[in-house]
Amino acid sequence: MRHYYLQGIMATLTNQPGSAALFNFTKILEELDEGHQTIYSQLAYLGSGILYARRGKMDQADFFFAKVISYLHEGDSERVRADQREYLRIIMMMYYVAEYHALSQRLAASDRLLREAIECCAAGHVTYFMPRIKLL
Repeated sequence: MRHYYLQGIMATLTNQPGSAALFNFTKILEELDEGHQTIYSQLAYLGSGILYARRGKMDQADFFFAKVISYLHEGDSERVRADQREYLRIIMMMYYVAEYHALSQRLAASDRLLREAIECCAAGHVTYFMPRIKLL
């Protein structure tokens, strides 16, 4: 699953054709994690949302980001037990959801999520995302 996620997110973030990214995300969602029990399903939703948002298709982006937002709200207590890799993935989700809120002119929601991401970075001594979060 990690392979397909990385292929999909790389295609998305480097503005490759949408079909390349969606193939990888669909592979996760419809074959490898049909029950959507792993974080890779959430990352596939996130990647799909980013892809549609970057192409200006906010209705489709809304659908995918709503799933990630729900996961982030439900997973507040889970973050304490997350391993380092999963913790970084959660911070990444928070960053891109905050960016999505900002693009959708929901600045209060974006700021709230950015403050939470900063707290997570500080608690986990994570510096990679801190400059990007502060800039956003």
